[in-house]
Amino acid sequence: MNKNHFTGKLLILFLFFVAGLVTIGLYGDKVEKDIVRLNISYNQYGPKVAGVAVENVTVLIDRGLGTILKFDVEAKDNTNVLSALKKVNTQYNIGLETKKYDTGELVTNLAGQKNGDGGKYWIYYINGQASVNAIDKQIIKPGDQVEFKFEKSIF
Repeated sequence: MNKNHFTGKLLILFLFFVAGLVTIGLYGDKVEKDIVRLNISYNQYGPKVAGVAVENVTVLIDRGLGTILKFDVEAKDNTNVLSALKKVNTQYNIGLETKKYDTGELVTNLAGQKNGDGGKYWIYYINGQASVNAIDKQIIKPGDQVEFKFEKSIF
């Protein structure tokens, strides 16, 4: 009886193992696709669409937590920083809140970091240079790099 009990447990364990392999076989491709989707190309030029090169801007988000989020979004003529940031938020749901002022629109909360927390604020840079323009006023072009940093104010 003890031997049969042990054999039964071994059979159940084997069946769970086989079920796990079947599950991985059925859904493993979906997991792999999700992982690949997060491997975004960061080259200046994106894929060709109908024979026309689609050019991108790179958006970096440095929350001050040790990792930098990096995204490529399509850029068209007269694209502003706000439009690019909204595209990133729409595609990746990073979390974005802005506020309109007389001078233009500014980021108030991005990727879970709110202006004023710890004396830090969202400051953005275009190609390494701090911008003094509101995000809806700053025009960017294909190949530009827009970096948002959550840091102590430089102003």
